[in-house]
Amino acid sequence: MLINLRNALMAGRRLPYDAEVEYLESIGTQWIDTGVKKTSGTTIDCTFSLSNTGSKAIFGARTSASSLDRLMLMAIGTYFRFDARYQPRIGLPDTTSTFRFSFDGANATMTNLTTGTTDTAATTVGDAGYLNIALFGVNTGGTVGNLLQGRIYSFKLYNNGTLVRDLIPVRKGTVGAMYDRRGVGGMNSDGSPRNDGMYFNRGTDDFTCGPDVVPVEYIESHGTEYITLAETIAPNVDFEFVGSIIGDITNGCIFGESYDFAWGASNPAYSLVTTTGGKVYLRYGNSSTYAIGLTTIGLNQEFTASLVGQSFAINGQTVATVTRFDSFTNTVAPMGIFRRNSSIAQNATFAACRIKRLQFGDKGKLLPVRVGTEGAMMDVLTRRIYRNAGTRAFTYGNDLKYPIPA
Repeated sequence: MLINLRNALMAGRRLPYDAEVEYLESIGTQWIDTGVKKTSGTTIDCTFSLSNTGSKAIFGARTSASSLDRLMLMAIGTYFRFDARYQPRIGLPDTTSTFRFSFDGANATMTNLTTGTTDTAATTVGDAGYLNIALFGVNTGGTVGNLLQGRIYSFKLYNNGTLVRDLIPVRKGTVGAMYDRRGVGGMNSDGSPRNDGMYFNRGTDDFTCGPDVVPVEYIESHGTEYITLAETIAPNVDFEFVGSIIGDITNGCIFGESYDFAWGASNPAYSLVTTTGGKVYLRYGNSSTYAIGLTTIGLNQEFTASLVGQSFAINGQTVATVTRFDSFTNTVAPMGIFRRNSSIAQNATFAACRIKRLQFGDKGKLLPVRVGTEGAMMDVLTRRIYRNAGTRAFTYGNDLKYPIPA
């Protein structure tokens, strides 16, 4: 479940920030001291973007440029370099994309969330660290430099499997900071400790805060609004949807990806589809089967649909058994939300529906949010905002309380 015990407990107490924001942006003078050192078991997950690609560090610490206690990610013109035991080049920096970097202790992976391209390189973590890891720069021998010009959306750091930093951008009044969602630790701008999870700028000037991001009850499309994710969701990934059908549209896709628009045995697809009479069904794989698990829900009736293992279930009851597989036979477009996204053809396969939650295994956890006055969805794994690409603004529900669930 997306809303875990920690979120439930934190929702009942006053948080130390006024709003969660989409990002913090540095102009090359701001940085954060995370207060944590690397170990031989450090792993990382970070989402960011760049406004300058020349020798700018996203995070890092090292005694020197050649020491094996180093742990650093830096954009260096035409490539990213991740310094651990080795120094692999990974991915292509640019100033128009959002990136997700992850390191699992054996492999470093850079995913361009705008284009969907991924690059992976093998490396190990190296020796334990002696210096605190900086964010928006690299701590070299106690001096933080190569300061980032760009944005950070999220930063997670694990030591030996334990989450020790879970930082998201927030604001207190107009002052930007990073907040540890564990609600402990923290650091003032002068380096003195806190114990409310707030990490303030240790550099000069102020961070630029992105727009406020507010959790809402739902967002809904009336058949013209849609979102496209950065990546294809593989057919072996489970899903769970919570929401409702609000309009009768034949073959309207709550979500979907496929090779071609036409249904058929030669057209692989992965879609949750509505049709007239308030019905829903699954379209999966290369089978010519038209409507797997066709079930009458009715209009404006909240329901849960899921595919877990071989069970396609509605409201927790299995309505069809599905033969699963690992990959599609043809190229499939990135996943569309509120419509089906096809590789070689498009048409108005939009759904009129309301979404409260949509999760694709550990590949995406999408919740409805309000960004300013704009309805959108946030992937809470990466804190990436997916905005409407259609012709009419999303309708959204009432504001909910912070924090946005992890």
